Amino acid sequence: MGLRTCSDAGFISKLFFWWVNDLLFLGYKRELTTNDLSNQLRKSDSSKHLGYKLFDLWDEETTKGKKPSLFRAIRKQFGFDYAFIGLLPFFEECGIKIIQPILLGVVIQKLEAQTPPYLEAGIIILASILNVFTTHWFYFCVQNVGMRIRIATSCLIYRKCLRQLCSPEGRLLNLLSSDVQRFDQSSVYLHYLWIGPTNIILVFYILYYYFGIASLLGLGILLIFTCLQGFFGIMFSILRSRTADCTDRRMDFMVNMLKKMKQIKMLGLEDFYGKKCRELRRQEVGVIGTTAYFRTFNLSFFYTSVKILFLITIWWYNSLDTSAVFVMLSFYQNLRGLMTNSFPNGVLQFAEARVAINRIQTYLLEPEQEPLGGTNEKLTEISVNMKNVHLKCRRDPLNLNIMNGEIVSIIGSVGTGKTTLLQGILGEVKTGESVISVFGRIAYVPQTPWIYPASMKDNIVLNAHFDPNWYEQVLHAAALTDYGHVSLGNLSGGMRARISLARAAYSRADIYLFDDPFAALDSRTKRHVIQKLIQELLVGKIRIICGGDGRMGRVVALDKIDREFRRRQSMAVQDPSSTDREEIVKKVVEEEEVIGKGTVRWGTYFEYFHTGSGPIGIIILLLLSIFAQISFSGSDYYLRIWDKTGDTATGIRTYGVMVIVIVILSLLRCLFFFYVCLNSSVKLHDQIFSKVSRAHQEFLVMYGKILNRFGKDMCLIDETLPSTFLNAFSVLLNVTGTVVVISIVQPLLLPPAAVLSLVFYFLRRFYIRTSIALRRIEGIVRTPLYTLISSTGSGLSTIRSFKAEEKFLSEFTERLDTHSSSWYINLATSRWFGIWLDWISVLYTIIVIATFLVTVSTGSDVGLVISSVLALSGTFQIGARQSAEVENQMVAVERVLEYSKVPVENFDEGESDVLVSAPIEFIDVSIMYNDFLVLKNINLKINRGEKIALLGRTGSGKTTLLKTLYRLADYSGEIQFNGLESKKN
Repeated sequence: MGLRTCSDAGFISKLFFWWVNDLLFLGYKRELTTNDLSNQLRKSDSSKHLGYKLFDLWDEETTKGKKPSLFRAIRKQFGFDYAFIGLLPFFEECGIKIIQPILLGVVIQKLEAQTPPYLEAGIIILASILNVFTTHWFYFCVQNVGMRIRIATSCLIYRKCLRQLCSPEGRLLNLLSSDVQRFDQSSVYLHYLWIGPTNIILVFYILYYYFGIASLLGLGILLIFTCLQGFFGIMFSILRSRTADCTDRRMDFMVNMLKKMKQIKMLGLEDFYGKKCRELRRQEVGVIGTTAYFRTFNLSFFYTSVKILFLITIWWYNSLDTSAVFVMLSFYQNLRGLMTNSFPNGVLQFAEARVAINRIQTYLLEPEQEPLGGTNEKLTEISVNMKNVHLKCRRDPLNLNIMNGEIVSIIGSVGTGKTTLLQGILGEVKTGESVISVFGRIAYVPQTPWIYPASMKDNIVLNAHFDPNWYEQVLHAAALTDYGHVSLGNLSGGMRARISLARAAYSRADIYLFDDPFAALDSRTKRHVIQKLIQELLVGKIRIICGGDGRMGRVVALDKIDREFRRRQSMAVQDPSSTDREEIVKKVVEEEEVIGKGTVRWGTYFEYFHTGSGPIGIIILLLLSIFAQISFSGSDYYLRIWDKTGDTATGIRTYGVMVIVIVILSLLRCLFFFYVCLNSSVKLHDQIFSKVSRAHQEFLVMYGKILNRFGKDMCLIDETLPSTFLNAFSVLLNVTGTVVVISIVQPLLLPPAAVLSLVFYFLRRFYIRTSIALRRIEGIVRTPLYTLISSTGSGLSTIRSFKAEEKFLSEFTERLDTHSSSWYINLATSRWFGIWLDWISVLYTIIVIATFLVTVSTGSDVGLVISSVLALSGTFQIGARQSAEVENQMVAVERVLEYSKVPVENFDEGESDVLVSAPIEFIDVSIMYNDFLVLKNINLKINRGEKIALLGRTGSGKTTLLKTLYRLADYSGEIQFNGLESKKN
């Protein structure tokens, strides 16, 4: 029996999120796997359901006369759902949080008059209970809408990638890893852009009743704070756009570098590329650092705004009425969360979402592949017609008609436009005034064979129907009948070329385009493929062959030199000899990442902060945080002393000094914290780049995992983790300080606080195991997405020529659904944890209120404690969930640190000058790939000045032997340069 899903749950189970209990218990007992999360995603949240609907809306936008708008398309699909959800936070902020402070004032007045306020206390408790459900259902529903927008736009971006003329992979990865992620984040806070001003009007209308004109001064200061937050939002928008551009350039560089790592290692260019990467990273970090400084002031205002507003209002009012003061303090505490956190985050996220939408819309409006000048439906007369095709090597335009059954060889020297001509036939390049008409289905073999991470069978069959008999014929014609096990990284050029040829042949197309297909084949294999595949298997088809020294059929020369070869048209192809047995990859499937186990180690936290500042920096950071909290909680406790002394002037002066200290310490703490985190991020990036650039070639093959670290994981470490960590740490310190103040005022409340803290500890321990496992799984299932995106970008011409766009779009939606399933269940478990935490807060609120109902206390004690506990009920679960979210996001640090410890090439930077001189001697050199012996006991001595030719069939190990000289392949035995072992120098 499978785990319960949201679709199977009843109303009560959904209301309390009990349907995730089975998963949480399973995650506590053992480590979760990706199989445990299957079928957790609702059908209404599936990629196909959401993506295809947005496809229709976007296509409608592009066909209208007015300018297309991605925002308008998203609004049509998700606008009503998102707007309706906004009623929940409106009821909470403008209903519950308005009633509670007013009733608090009534409770204080009645207790001072020694009249039990049972009704008012009951309403306060009932409001706290309602607040539990409104808060968590709002967050769950609104984050679900954000997830759905991300899913739909991701599908739209990938569909565009399949249609676009040129799609830089780094930019595409950044759009799908960073920009679409803004919808998850921005969906939470946008409603507060209208709820915030509404709440301010209500609050200051009520405060005017208590404080008169003095409340307007507080309102003015709050509006100044709000304007500053708006300014910060504008700056965040500008800086976010710059950061995204810098990340695009860095990711483009990483993609290109990883694809060329073999050549980079052979030429010893690791340091050169490292310098270039550090320069790009320096530009990116410069913008992120500027953003961090603005965040410092932003968060400092959040922590200190209540104290500043309270001080200014009391200073102007010049009196300390107990009930009114704590009503005001309670209102200001609510406004702090709303106007200096939720509202500014709404401004910030609106700005970032707008940047993301503009970047995605710009990408979606870029030119697409032009349709072919005919139809791809199979007609009776298969042909390729070219008129007025201008090539730079020819004075006159090229006019060429190719009829069904013809073989045409396009010859010419390097740079004469052979590949461009084929790209024009495919519609991959703009032809200008040229006219190229194609009638028939096309199959394309690119100059650089394209292999995507799947089995050999999947690579050959692609999107065609599988026919076993035809498949065997194609394997024989392409010399792939006998194969062994070779990893994707060790696939020879000849093997890749034959898979590409087999893919084209299997498609049973009408027109075949071959771009220098035989360059990597040895002479015997080449003769076999030409006769069996080109001349026999594809007989009766149009075959256009570019490059190669063999001329078949009609020859079209693109430059004057090759016109001399026209006389050789009648040369016959020699009969091929029988092919030897060869080893070919059976499966080139992507290796699975290993899922980490348990919670994030404390050593990971220490290493993160130690990397950024060292032990002294950690101590300074802790001291700043502790002293800031002591001053913050001390100012609250001072209100009790002030009320008892009744000296307004002295109280205002003392409280003012305390507020100044709070502002300074808060600013220093935020500034130093962001400095440490940014410094750690820079060093972690440099560490993993250094390790990856010098890792073994086999490790670099599946670079989807590597791009995952440099993309999404580094984005989390750069931008999200510092703010989340600081918020969680500050809130938990604030909760601790509040409990301490409450316990000092009323010692009877200390034992319940201790018991509930113990309950919280075990509850968090129960939850965090599953939460960490889900975050690890979410990070792992992103890798197949990145691998597919990168593979798609490098094989667009091939995918489009075989009309495999729907296959790859379907595969993308399947992988996206796997990722979305882990994300969805993560949202649900987070809400489960939050509801339980709020029940702890509600229980503590009940205990506090009941204690004051049965004991004799002063008005200041009652006001201080109840206002603090009401504020605690919201901040406690936020801080606890933030602490869990920190641990979730620390998984990104864990994954990056994992790559900072990858094995590197086993040699020392030694006496390289000695290695220049020969002789070179191989002594019993053997090489194995995946426990398969490919070269055995090679003994060879090459003297200085000798020229050596390596001859052998495709896949016989010529490239592998060359790799050993460059130390790109591990081997047993010795390779000596002038008597020195290669591995040791």
